Amino acid sequence: MDIDVDVPSFLREVRMAAPESLQGSILQMEDLWERRLWHQLTLELERFFNDPHSSGSRMRMYKDFVGTFEKNINQSKLVGLGLLAKEECKSIRFLIFFSDLGTSEALEFMTSLAEKVNTEATQDAYVYALVETAALKLAIGQGETVRKDLDAANKILETFDSVDPIIHAAFYRVSADYYSVFPQ
Repeated sequence: MDIDVDVPSFLREVRMAAPESLQGSILQMEDLWERRLWHQLTLELERFFNDPHSSGSRMRMYKDFVGTFEKNINQSKLVGLGLLAKEECKSIRFLIFFSDLGTSEALEFMTSLAEKVNTEATQDAYVYALVETAALKLAIGQGETVRKDLDAANKILETFDSVDPIIHAAFYRVSADYYSVFPQ
């Protein structure tokens, strides 16, 4: 993603608007970004996104900050950050109650994320994003496309010698949810 953002100014603005408990984390991100320490920056972002006080700023941080260096970090971690950010999509809390929200912001966001990580070298991240997108589709009643996504994910998973446990867990969680809704 090519984003024209003045990162130091953006982070300074976010830090000034953030609760005091998060300002140190954002200051740390500024330093890590300047030093191009992508792994450490990713770990700091995970801590930030998991902090309950970051609610309301995750999507903006994801789109305007993470997007500036998304190719430099572990793509499975990118998907994990995207999952935490998607919780801020306006329609996410309504997915369970209204089945006609097929074009929801969260689904569009996750579909876009899955497309980003769909490369030969990042198939594990693609499976992760595909399965989590299938979970959203299941919540809005798109059972047929969920089955196709799970079958595609399973086909890719079978080619791996080893997979991060979080990816397997996501696959089996969504598969179990699918079979609880559509028993065979």
